Amino acid sequence: MDEVAPEQLLFQSDAPFKNPVDWSRDGQWIVMTQLDQDTSQNVWLVDASGTKPPTAIVRGPVRDYGGHVSPDGRWLAYTSEDSGKFEAYVQSFPSPGRKAQVSADGAVRAWWTRAGRQLVLLGGDYRTLSRVDLTPGVILGVGMPRAFAKLPADIVWIDAMPDRQRFLAIAPERTGTGSVTVVQNWRAALVQKR
Repeated sequence: MDEVAPEQLLFQSDAPFKNPVDWSRDGQWIVMTQLDQDTSQNVWLVDASGTKPPTAIVRGPVRDYGGHVSPDGRWLAYTSEDSGKFEAYVQSFPSPGRKAQVSADGAVRAWWTRAGRQLVLLGGDYRTLSRVDLTPGVILGVGMPRAFAKLPADIVWIDAMPDRQRFLAIAPERTGTGSVTVVQNWRAALVQKR
């Protein structure tokens, strides 16, 4: 019988809006986006062993979001508003280094392909899907993004399937005024049914 280790607190802060984004392939790091009071959204690394304090890997005066580790564990892809609009960037990982912009006309999401030789980008218009070739090395070689698909205008969220050939998109079934139902004391209803 396999024993499960007890839960261990790895990170706690008063900062609102913490979002785990990715794990490093070696299982040593959790990549997280956090809204920091003195700047804006930043990308942090949380040590999965809990022995080291979290460190900011992307921290700037504007919103930095995402943080997906490349399949070989050497690069981090994220989006940032450094240029005044969201663009996709890649920098070394786990130690921050020189960053390279990989999008040409805005990007709000970036997904690594399995081989790590391309990134799939969701454009700043939330409709255009592009691919950009990457050449790993001491300095990352970056090709020009090539659009390969246009999404419908009503998409509200999208994520890539592991093969990066198919995508799961959420679109509203209908538009117009909606409603929200709030159920109070729902736990009490569960207890009564047992």
